[in-house]
Amino acid sequence: MRTRRPALYGAMQPGDAPQKCLLCNRNFCEKHKGTDEGVCEVNHGTYYQRHRQLPDVYPTLKARAEALGREIEMVWYAQVIMFGVSAKRPV
Repeated sequence: MRTRRPALYGAMQPGDAPQKCLLCNRNFCEKHKGTDEGVCEVNHGTYYQRHRQLPDVYPTLKARAEALGREIEMVWYAQVIMFGVSAKRPV
């Protein structure tokens, strides 16, 4: 996580492999890993309220799954309308 004084609070070490958080789309290290896989320790509900204008920001994993599911379904409908693709509807 970014801090005002990284020397005091510990910056990312050269050997740390940053991961991208699934909910807030920010990099985090192993030290700041949350309880869920692929999620950092930030309070994502508050972060979402303050940063809704940013792309790919979600308050919960459930909200992310629902949003991505709708996007996939919208792409499927667009393919059917534009190209007449008769593939199976996404689940």
